[in-house]
Amino acid sequence: MRKNLTLTLAVGVLVACSPTPVAPGTATDATTAASASADAAPRAMPPLSPDLASMQDFYRFQFLPDGYPGRLDDDGTVFAHPIYGTYVLGDYVRQYEAEPTQELRDAISTVAHAAVSRMDEHEGALVFWYDVDVERASRLYERHYSGLTQAYYAVRLHRAGIAIDDPELVEAAAEVFDSLLVPAEDGGVYFESSRGISIAEVPQAPNSWILNGWQSALASMDEYADMTGSPEAREVVDRSATTMAEMLPLYEVPELRTSRYGLTGFTYLRLSFESAPARLSEIELEVPGEGEFAFAESEGISRWQLYPLDEDLEDGRPTSSSVRLNAVLSLASSPEPNRLHFTVEGAEGEVVVEVQTGRFDPLVSAPVDTSWERLASVPLDGRQQDVVVDIDPSTVAAVVAPTNFTKEIDGQNVNVYHSIHVQRLRQLGLATGVDQLDETADRWSAYVCDWATMDVYDGLSVRGAQDSDVGSPEAWCP
Repeated sequence: MRKNLTLTLAVGVLVACSPTPVAPGTATDATTAASASADAAPRAMPPLSPDLASMQDFYRFQFLPDGYPGRLDDDGTVFAHPIYGTYVLGDYVRQYEAEPTQELRDAISTVAHAAVSRMDEHEGALVFWYDVDVERASRLYERHYSGLTQAYYAVRLHRAGIAIDDPELVEAAAEVFDSLLVPAEDGGVYFESSRGISIAEVPQAPNSWILNGWQSALASMDEYADMTGSPEAREVVDRSATTMAEMLPLYEVPELRTSRYGLTGFTYLRLSFESAPARLSEIELEVPGEGEFAFAESEGISRWQLYPLDEDLEDGRPTSSSVRLNAVLSLASSPEPNRLHFTVEGAEGEVVVEVQTGRFDPLVSAPVDTSWERLASVPLDGRQQDVVVDIDPSTVAAVVAPTNFTKEIDGQNVNVYHSIHVQRLRQLGLATGVDQLDETADRWSAYVCDWATMDVYDGLSVRGAQDSDVGSPEAWCP
């Protein structure tokens, strides 16, 4: 049975769940054109609530001339991050609902319409694009939009439209919501595989299955369904929550008493031939149930892409007897392995295929102390030959890193993502009635209580869980 649920997203949750401030990229060309320099006068807007204003050192809010909230960068420019509008809009609406004033009403209208003006039509929906920006770091270096950001906007714009009686904003919210239903193959964030449905925080190939982003998108979609009665929103939340429940064992890391951030991880593969082959082509990673993904030459910008290293392969011709591949492996195929496919010509003897793995360090976001692990050796006869090498789920698991303690709060390194996972599971369990979500939340919350006794976490803090703002959690470790 479905239970009633109203979600309140506190500031601390937004910090943990959103792609800020390490941005996937800049916004659209229109946004870039609207970004201001230090010489342009920022727009005066009503003060933010104390909770959000207290995060000014982190967010560095400054309003652009049209009223959109941006981030003041060190060089004096103001970056119009796509998700910033959701933070400020939500804050102003909450203030207005508590104590309506004309100033707040005007501010809501200004920020909401400034955000919508930065959005573009895509597949009949309205999206706030993230564009490529290598300077700001990213998992994805191509134009895309975020399921998390879009879901936040659907809720914030609808609430704003209702609060100030602006039908244009309500209509825009519906068009933004529609973007969550655009299939990944059409440039959207709606992934459907043999596993079921997920909403991507960052649409990648293979699908990253980022858990907190997926959870937060579903939580907002559930809120949108409650506000609007949307049957599409309700159906997606229910179906996707069921998928999530079935996928949760893949996120669990019992030996470290924690969970994984997502189901993909980057690493290097190495093909070592007895002599350099004449040609190496058709290099692909197969993730059963999700598809086959090509290693594209000359596209190596991010470790979250699949590509051969430029110095090892030029126009399909190996430069030496060893070719390294940057790979993004996925646990989503488990219990089936990932499979590396390639076609080799003019090589005799054998090819040894290896993968780079390492150990977990809670203060690092990728495995450390890496070394090469042999996957297979395959005999070659000099002719054109198709090779397939299995990468076992246990090997993939060593590449897909668990949640870490790299975030620092008040001088202490904390694990915020595991606690967010737990709290979101409780919220979605309450919203959908899927028992496995609650059961996993119980088990994962108990994990936190063991951290203080584990050498690997010695000196680290559990306050990221205990002080979480999501919902009203009971004491984690009584």
